[in-house]
Amino acid sequence: MSPIRRPFSLNIINRKATSSDPHKSGGMAVFDTRCPACAGPMFPAFQLDLHDPQLEDLLSWPHRVLELLVCPRCPLYMEPYWIRYGANAATVSGGDMIGEVLLDIRHPYDSHTVELADAVFSPGNPRHMIGVEDQHVSGSALSCLYCARPMKSLALVDTDEQNVPLYDSMGSPAALIIGDNDLLHVSCCEPCSTLGFQWIR
Repeated sequence: MSPIRRPFSLNIINRKATSSDPHKSGGMAVFDTRCPACAGPMFPAFQLDLHDPQLEDLLSWPHRVLELLVCPRCPLYMEPYWIRYGANAATVSGGDMIGEVLLDIRHPYDSHTVELADAVFSPGNPRHMIGVEDQHVSGSALSCLYCARPMKSLALVDTDEQNVPLYDSMGSPAALIIGDNDLLHVSCCEPCSTLGFQWIR
C-alpha cells in the first residue's frame, strides 16, 4: 500500500496525553524494546493510531499503533538501525554500538499529545512529519536488513527541544537530540514489518 500523498506534520503539544488521544509522544511502548547499544528503554518519539481516518492508507502494518522509537540516551542514531515488529516483540538491529550514555533520562516516560496538521515540506523548519515520500528526503534510501529490498520513505523525526516529554534524573526537561539540529529519516518495508532509521546531516 502506498504512503499517503501529502505529508502531515506531527505537532507535539505540551499537554499530558490521555487514553482518548489517538496520537502521542512518549508513554509506554507497545513492547519493552531496549536499545542494543546502551540497554536503555527505547523512547516512543511518536505513537500513531493507524485507525485514524487521516492515516488509514498510510501503510499495511501488523499493529494498530505505529511507533517511531529512538534512544534518548546514547547516539544509536549515528549509524542506520532497523526495528522489526513481530506479534509479541520488536527487535532493534544495527545502530552505533558505542553505547556511551550522553543523557541520564528518567523512565517511565511521560507522554504528550500529538496533533496532525497538513504540511508542506520546507527545509530548515521544524519538521516532524508522517507520510513523506522520497522526493522530500535527500540522500540514498535504506534497504531492508531482512529482504534487501529498497525501503519506502515514511517519516521524518527532527530534534525537539521544547515539547518532547523527556526529563533527566533530576526532573529537569531534556531535549530529544539528533545530531546538531539534524533529523532522522524513517523508512518502511511492509512485507517484513520493519522500520529503518537513518541520520540525515
